[in-house]
Amino acid sequence: MWRLRNSSVGEALALGFLRLHRGLMAKRCQHWSIFADPGRHRTASLLRAEELAKRGQLTDAEVAYKLILERFPDAFDALVKLGGFSLRNNDPTSAKEFAERALVVNSQSSEAYGLLGATLRALNRHPESVEAYRKALTIDPYNSDILNDLGVALITTGRLQEAVLSLRRAIRLNPCSPAYYLNLVRTRSTVYDDEHVATLEALAKDIQTFSVNQQVALRFALAGVYADRGQHEESFEHLLLGNQLKRRMITYDEENRLGQFDRIRQAFTASLLNSRKDVGYDSEIPIFVFGMPRSGTTLVEQILAAHPAVHGAGEIQDFKKISSSHLRTPGALFPESVVAAEECVFRDIGTRYVAQLRARNSKALRITDKMPANLFSLGLIHLALPHAKLIHVRRSPIDTCLSCFSILFNQGHEYTYNLAELGRYYHRYETLMSHWRDVLPRTVFLEIDYGDIIADIETEARRLVTHCGLDWNPACLEFHRLERPILTASAGQVRKPLYDTSIGRWRPKDDVLEPLLNGFRGKLY
Repeated sequence: MWRLRNSSVGEALALGFLRLHRGLMAKRCQHWSIFADPGRHRTASLLRAEELAKRGQLTDAEVAYKLILERFPDAFDALVKLGGFSLRNNDPTSAKEFAERALVVNSQSSEAYGLLGATLRALNRHPESVEAYRKALTIDPYNSDILNDLGVALITTGRLQEAVLSLRRAIRLNPCSPAYYLNLVRTRSTVYDDEHVATLEALAKDIQTFSVNQQVALRFALAGVYADRGQHEESFEHLLLGNQLKRRMITYDEENRLGQFDRIRQAFTASLLNSRKDVGYDSEIPIFVFGMPRSGTTLVEQILAAHPAVHGAGEIQDFKKISSSHLRTPGALFPESVVAAEECVFRDIGTRYVAQLRARNSKALRITDKMPANLFSLGLIHLALPHAKLIHVRRSPIDTCLSCFSILFNQGHEYTYNLAELGRYYHRYETLMSHWRDVLPRTVFLEIDYGDIIADIETEARRLVTHCGLDWNPACLEFHRLERPILTASAGQVRKPLYDTSIGRWRPKDDVLEPLLNGFRGKLY
């Protein structure tokens, strides 16, 4: 009896220690009991991982799928899900590997081809992206999501008529998806019929049944449709509601952002730029085109890219990534880190940047970089590349800001979803541009007005080409015929000849715009 009791006590103690050990391990890997042996629990593990993803526990779900894949490299669902996670984590290279592995497992999966299309688009391989989506549709021709994704890819590549057809098919299959209508608006083609408008208006009556993201898309879609139909007051009402919803979803540190403008002006003085004159890399290849979003930068780049000697690289992150890696000064952030940097650092930045441009196109005499955020780095760009051309594109402040307010950006530009914040941002932007105008040499710094381009494109195009050190070529006037990927919200607009309807665009009364107008005057709070 005693032995039995001792044995029972020993077993109980052992069981207690085992439970404690498992409890500690569970803290290191949540849901340990399910994923410790995915071989025995493959189906349950997949279901549990899917449940975690639905709950929004994305980190745990990603770990779960990885554990499953370790034991079963051919687990199709895990491969596709991990590809999606890689895209969300801004790692399209890994996403492509997962998509290709999934297609080895199942070569007839529209889902895997759809994932491949998304990864190729993220890698800026847009024609291949279109082909991947088309393969997905040969397998599942009635998949409205893939039709929508194909439409977006076709907009990027400039095939607008095909994009419209694909988006309209997606809408016919699923007329209750606001995102499809919003992408149709982005084609900048007046392709809406009464049925489209009636459906959108009906969806708006039950808008609370949608997720917040869908509500935002619905408001912006209706705003775009009404604007194209000339119903401007109705359009702006939906813009106000859509922007309010979007603003609640994002974090925007206005004090830090506006302070950045001031810190840059204080750091990049005329004295600093003159004392380190010509220490950078001597190259005339780069052309930096910058300005506020919706100011005409895409149009200017398209005009230049139509020149046979110019390659349009679009919005690229190269300069920021390279300069950040070279300016890691302990205890100092940009822009203060620039002041403490040795002169050789600037030449290294310029050398690496031009090498990466050359990797994009080895033959072009000039290559454009149209990243709007480069306006913060103009002083550093000039130090690293003293002969690079800098082109600032301007537009009417009201037109610029109202255009920004009308766009649901894919990412960034957090200041555009509130009129007061937008006005204050624009005020600081103008102040910074005035500073650059004073300290940068006219030999590299050119300003061009969007309104002047619309009024006399040849004169302004010739100014651009001359500033870049090139001979005139009439192809620049046929910019809308140029076939190249364009990722910005202007992708549909620059595929057409010039039009003047965006000059002096409709605006609400001043009492509605008062927050924006006060921001223009520098009234911060």
